[in-house]
Amino acid sequence: MKQEFFKDQVSFLKGQNDRFFKIIAGLIILIFAMFFFMVHLVKNKEVIVTPPIVEQGFWVTDNAVSPTYLTQMTTFFLALRLNVTSSNVDSQYAELLNYVSPSVSGPLQVALEKEAEQIQSEAISSVFYPKDMTADPAHLTVTVDGDLVRYVGEAKLPVKPMTYVVHYEYRLGRLLILSFEQVEKK
Repeated sequence: MKQEFFKDQVSFLKGQNDRFFKIIAGLIILIFAMFFFMVHLVKNKEVIVTPPIVEQGFWVTDNAVSPTYLTQMTTFFLALRLNVTSSNVDSQYAELLNYVSPSVSGPLQVALEKEAEQIQSEAISSVFYPKDMTADPAHLTVTVDGDLVRYVGEAKLPVKPMTYVVHYEYRLGRLLILSFEQVEKK
């Protein structure tokens, strides 16, 4: 009697052991499936990037952007930085700072605040008319030649031919400004 009871118990425990083994094996398979799914999500993340005004087709990948994407985004950033009045300069510059790399946002914010103060105190307004843009996707830079038209109050100042170079970084699917500089024409 005791022997039969122990045989039943051993048989029952073996059955339990088999069921637990199957459950554990199923969980291990599930963990591996979840791991591969997560790797797939990380490698194939989708970032939607669209310039405010799309004039030409463009492409972006995980680590590169097309020249047309660079020029279209630069056109947008030029408008935010250079097409300003004393009444909209604060909002224009605040929007521009959303696209600045965190590594340079502090110094650029200080420079923009200084510019905004001057624009407001002297009632300056300006508009920039780009004539030529050259994108260098390998170095993530765009060089822009154009004319800057400025007014102080109602008085129009002489048109100034200007050249700007915008340097970018492309990180985590976002194009961020590293510098936005006026340069001397060569």
